[in-house]
Amino acid sequence: MHFADKLCNKQALYRTLSISLSQFINEDERQLSLFEDEYQRKRDECLAKTIDQLHLKYGKGIVSKAVSFTEAGTKHGRLGLMAGHKM
Repeated sequence: MHFADKLCNKQALYRTLSISLSQFINEDERQLSLFEDEYQRKRDECLAKTIDQLHLKYGKGIVSKAVSFTEAGTKHGRLGLMAGHKM
């Protein structure tokens, strides 16, 4: 619990807290798959690393899917809401 105490604002209300871990294995020791396109996997991995770098530099939410800017998108309309309600 000490980890969350250091990272979270004790005055704020949180609905969920997620922790993501990576780099459990060396990339050279990854198990190959007959069903996974290696080119697409490397492309997706490169994209994910680039998005991570943008998040570190500019903050979360700097990258959005294009659908977020359409009428069907809900992300930008929900900014500042907690569980769908104004705070």
